[in-house]
Amino acid sequence: MNQCERCQGRGVLTVGEKPCPNCNGKGTTESISLGEASDKDMKSLIESGSAKCSVCQGSGKIPITENCPDCHGLGREYLCVVCKTKLDSKKELCERCAKKPLVHILDPACDIRDISVGEIYQGKVSGLANFGAFVDLSDSVRGLAHNKYLKSRPEAGDAIMVTVRNILPNGNIELEPAELKEYNTVEVEKDLPLSKASDLHSQVGKTVMIKGEVIQVKQTGGPTIFTLADDSGLVFCAAFERAGVRAYADIDSDMMVRVIGEVSLRNNQVQVEIKSMKRLWGGDASVVKDQIEKAIDL
Repeated sequence: MNQCERCQGRGVLTVGEKPCPNCNGKGTTESISLGEASDKDMKSLIESGSAKCSVCQGSGKIPITENCPDCHGLGREYLCVVCKTKLDSKKELCERCAKKPLVHILDPACDIRDISVGEIYQGKVSGLANFGAFVDLSDSVRGLAHNKYLKSRPEAGDAIMVTVRNILPNGNIELEPAELKEYNTVEVEKDLPLSKASDLHSQVGKTVMIKGEVIQVKQTGGPTIFTLADDSGLVFCAAFERAGVRAYADIDSDMMVRVIGEVSLRNNQVQVEIKSMKRLWGGDASVVKDQIEKAIDL
């Protein structure tokens, strides 16, 4: 969802001007609201008997506007999450894609705040009990599909699609298997503000998102260490698969990536413990690369 370039996010375009109805185009008024009047307005009213019109700010005119045709007055560009078609309302899907159920695939960094009751998610059976099956929707989101909703007994490790029936006050998640023949999928990323490498020292203990270029990948006897550069500096990011095993084997030097992880201190040095790392492509990668090159040129 991007800000509309034509209206700069306002949702309307100025197409002309008309006389201000509050001051009849004079720019001044003989009465003001005492609760909203400034000292300057009060002084002007006392000395000259009039004050600057609060509606037109003294210009005597107000703009004539109409809804922006590019964004239909929304101020932002809404795209179908499946086919990326531009939408004319604040929806997730276009009419064609809405004909099939939407299955959400959570990023590993997503937590319980990123799921919604009634939505369908892709998960994996992580354990079995006498009363049902535990299903992982992400690394930190686990729910229970009770036996009363299970038509057959799944096996640990099985991929499964489930509907979130309820999220209890104690955080327990009630799931029901969803049997789908045709469906669309969408990846759900953790929604976080973008942080800069230079600011991470003040965010120890917090989960952050940073974007940058992988400068170096180093495999240790434990985690894999990725050195990441953005337009503000460098930061070390650690990911652990198994002792001595390369994490994120598809990520290498010179790639632009998005990292979500928890900021920590290791030997008094800032480090990001990776929860999720994804390679950036196309325009997303170009923006990050351009920001880094501009910073180097300064």
